[in-house]
Amino acid sequence: MSNAVPGEIVQITPPNFNSREYLNLLEDVMLPSVTALYPIEEIDGPIVFVQDNCPLHRANIIEDWFADHPQFQLLRWPARSPDLNPIENLWRGMVREWHTIAQEEAYVRTVELLRENFLNVWNRLRRTDICQNLVGSMKRRMQECIDNNGYYTKY
Repeated sequence: MSNAVPGEIVQITPPNFNSREYLNLLEDVMLPSVTALYPIEEIDGPIVFVQDNCPLHRANIIEDWFADHPQFQLLRWPARSPDLNPIENLWRGMVREWHTIAQEEAYVRTVELLRENFLNVWNRLRRTDICQNLVGSMKRRMQECIDNNGYYTKY
């Protein structure tokens, strides 16, 4: 997710998804996507990259990858803080859209139809300013967290 768009959807298989697979995702999907949106020669300063505290995000090979790509500034994220993470709000919007589809259509009965509906919802969100609004709220989120002495925020 960036200020501009939600990003690419990539299907992963959780039992086999490890730090090596995550590294491949960074290299093969994230890096080309971000570079296309934000050409290095056109940006002023590093691109702030946020990820949660999942162990595979903190693996040495991932830390090394970010060290080798100085155009990204890895933002350290507090544990158990989904209220500060704007992607959680994006997912909530996805679920709302999904419930709307479920009420309008018959139940999804195949994996292919599930995937198709998911991509339709995701692409609808890509055509809105939701990401810009969510990223724009980060300063307020952080300030509210500080004001709440580190406790949860309304986000």
